[in-house]
Amino acid sequence: RHAKHRDSVLSIQRCRDHILAHFHRNVRVHASALRKDITREVTPMQLESMLFQLAVRREGCWEFRLAPDGDFATLFASVQEAQDAQWKATEARLAALVGRVSASSRVPASAPAPEKPPAAKKGKAAAGAAAKAGGVAASADGEGE
Repeated sequence: RHAKHRDSVLSIQRCRDHILAHFHRNVRVHASALRKDITREVTPMQLESMLFQLAVRREGCWEFRLAPDGDFATLFASVQEAQDAQWKATEARLAALVGRVSASSRVPASAPAPEKPPAAKKGKAAAGAAAKAGGVAASADGEGE
């Protein structure tokens, strides 16, 4: 029961990180770019709920609610550089996770249907995957669990 809840929390945290990483690159993000990687993690309704808290929908895109502060980068260049480096590392981890999910979810047309693992093994596998992904959760806000 706890492993399932932890997996759900980690999925939501990864989704949050994906959304913020997209907005870190650009204040306007096309909706399809967000759905492409994130809907494997959360439902479309959960994604939209998160987006409405951070952005406004305009012409097929989501626009971040807060305007970039151009003065901040000038006044606090070292902080800006550290944040840029942190987001670059976060994006690399997220890309690796998406790549693993994408590769593992692809099944050749000629392959037999996969067997369901027993419930006990599924829980251990999910807990192991959650533990490996734990570093991603702390990346956006700097806090662990």
